[in-house]
Amino acid sequence: MSLPKVTVEVHFAQRLASNEKPTRDKTIKKLRLWMTVRSKSGKHAFSEEDFLKLWKGLFYCMWMCDKAVVQEELADNIAKLVHKLHTTDSAMMFFKTFLKTMEREWHGIDRLRMDKYYMFIRRLFREQLEFVKQNHWDKEHIEAFLDVLKQGLLNPTSPTKALGLLHHISDIYLEELTRVGASQLSPQETLMFIDPFCILVAKTRNKSLMKTLLREIFEDIVVHSTVGMEEVLEEEKRLAKEQKEEDGEEEEGEDSEEEDPRLPFDYSAIGDRLFMLGSQKETPGLNRKKMYHMAQQFQDLAKGIYPIPDLEELAQISSEDEIEDDVKLKHKRKQKKRMLEAKMVKGKKAENGGMNGIKENKEENVNDDLNVKKRKKKQKKVLEIEENNSTETDAAIMSKISQKIKLKKKEKVKKVADDSKVEIVDMQEESTKKKKKKMKEEDQIVPESQESLDNVEVTKVIKRSKGAKRKCQQVDEPFAAFQAVSTPPAIVFKKLVAPGTEIKKQKVCRLTDPGSAPPTFKKHVKITLSKNTNHKQSDYKKQVKCSPGIPFDSTKKPSHSALKSTPTPPVKRTKTAIPATKLSIKKKSRRRSSAADFF
Repeated sequence: MSLPKVTVEVHFAQRLASNEKPTRDKTIKKLRLWMTVRSKSGKHAFSEEDFLKLWKGLFYCMWMCDKAVVQEELADNIAKLVHKLHTTDSAMMFFKTFLKTMEREWHGIDRLRMDKYYMFIRRLFREQLEFVKQNHWDKEHIEAFLDVLKQGLLNPTSPTKALGLLHHISDIYLEELTRVGASQLSPQETLMFIDPFCILVAKTRNKSLMKTLLREIFEDIVVHSTVGMEEVLEEEKRLAKEQKEEDGEEEEGEDSEEEDPRLPFDYSAIGDRLFMLGSQKETPGLNRKKMYHMAQQFQDLAKGIYPIPDLEELAQISSEDEIEDDVKLKHKRKQKKRMLEAKMVKGKKAENGGMNGIKENKEENVNDDLNVKKRKKKQKKVLEIEENNSTETDAAIMSKISQKIKLKKKEKVKKVADDSKVEIVDMQEESTKKKKKKMKEEDQIVPESQESLDNVEVTKVIKRSKGAKRKCQQVDEPFAAFQAVSTPPAIVFKKLVAPGTEIKKQKVCRLTDPGSAPPTFKKHVKITLSKNTNHKQSDYKKQVKCSPGIPFDSTKKPSHSALKSTPTPPVKRTKTAIPATKLSIKKKSRRRSSAADFF
């Protein structure tokens, strides 16, 4: 199987999109030579597909380029490739494929690379106009250049999706045209360069695009016109010469300060063209209105009058920018009239009501308010009764049951209060319950005798109710208090029994063993959050003043430093000579004792 052959254009595109800068620079140099040789030979003319392949590589060559100076140099080198093409068809084909690739890849450009491509488009437009300039602004070359724009981005029948690209081109178009051909173009030629934008303004349906074209092309011409500024410019030149003579800086030859280049325009021809396109049936109503307004301004410039809009006109224009058609404007006006009429009727009613209210007494107004409130309450009650009678929901039944339960609880609490001695005891927490279970298993349960039960209270365990909690909370308690908690037998409520009364049932009591250790006590802190208050600043200052110690004293020194002490080196002990007697004693003491030593 033979592999498909790679064409020269694909090979160049792969090398141009390389990650390494030296390979990209070498391929651009080789591409320049290859394009000159191929265009001179005339045997193999460039096709649109060939240029699209090359532009794919050139686009990503610009994508991989970094640093502003390097990017500008690369943009100039790519844009100057147009001059290596010796035929107008190939040069315009090169420009057409460039616009196609930019339109295709426009939405893939991120915001960090957008400025780089803005500059790239500007440089390529400049070099394309330079190519037309080298041919002495020939009519054929100008028409070929404008046909590329009309068939591509400025085509009103098939609008482009890359609107950002079209906005940028309309922004730079006149600037680059003045830079290249301000001194050589005639008013008729400049009208030819502006004509595609006149057609697009007349036929476009995009409101934002129409605004940018009017602002960047036509309003810019009006702003940079010299109508009515001749006297001012002459005075500025005269003042500049006087200052130079006073300073003694006379320069020979041409002046150092050059005048700003300005394109020559035939204002009456531009106004007629806009009026003719705006008067066609196909133009939308909003576009027609804007074009007539611009045509009037150009007619004023042709007469030598600089168009200065009044403040009222500016206010009307700003309000009418949001309206797309004349029908919407009429509809809004009708709505405003209706709103004003409604406000007038409300105002009259309020005035009549206010006059009647002043005549009435204050007491009558108060009584009326009370009557209205009573009526509303009665209406609410009637609605509630009707709802209950119609359908009793489950929620209503549950509410009745809950009321009965609450009444029974209240009766039980009253009975307990009537008793002589009742002690309300806290039920221990979950942790203490576990301890009680263990103690019950260990302890023995012994029945008490009847004699001891004479002075014993009858046990009645009652859990603390919600009412008891509320009573306990009302008692004044300190913010933090220690409470001794032990693990004795279960705490119960007991009733005193008078001596002589017979006890029917024997009660069981839990006793501890006599030899068992006393119960351990643990301290628990009970914190009442209701007593939690902020410490006032005034109290803090009083406390500091009354305290015996001084808060800060510069003469005081700490008892010990906070830093660690430096480690002292260990003392080396020198070996001294030991007498023989001591050595013999040591040896004897080290000997292991035997059985004979004990007899």
